[in-house]
Amino acid sequence: GKGMNAALLMAKTASLFRCLGKGIHDPAKLLTMLNREIFETSIRGMFVTMLAGVFDPGKNLVTLANAGHLPVLHMGCAALIAEYPAKAPPLGISPDCDFSNDSFDLQGGCIYLYTDGLLEARMGDQRLEKEGLIRLVKEYAHLPIAQRCGAIADAVRSPDGAVEDDLTLMIVEGKATHGMQ
Repeated sequence: GKGMNAALLMAKTASLFRCLGKGIHDPAKLLTMLNREIFETSIRGMFVTMLAGVFDPGKNLVTLANAGHLPVLHMGCAALIAEYPAKAPPLGISPDCDFSNDSFDLQGGCIYLYTDGLLEARMGDQRLEKEGLIRLVKEYAHLPIAQRCGAIADAVRSPDGAVEDDLTLMIVEGKATHGMQ
């Protein structure tokens, strides 16, 4: 719904991400490189929000950098452990942004990455928003990850299956830490 220029910017960003991501494994450095290229060539006023991250399942370690995107939610089995909001503006706003990484142990929990279409989805006559998403995550925490993702998406679809905007949800699940109660 944002037009041809937005579609071209997203195609370029996705292509750059795939190309540069093969050699740059530090999320903050990757966003810095992407930002410079997007700033130099994008149409004035256009930008991209983006999360870049690396998950090391052997160490249960996540490293994230956030360029103007919605906060990443780090959830335990029944509670919010932490949020990781953007510390820098979206890509393409300024050529000299400082992107930084957040690194943390998943502690047997999950991280939830999502687009604004999920938060703006309606449940009845109200928008879901972050509080509603956290409520759904808690409600469906007992489900296996693939079913949980589907259940959350289904909860915000209208009876005919329609949604107003794009709806993206990605869940990364860590391994359970032994010895934790």
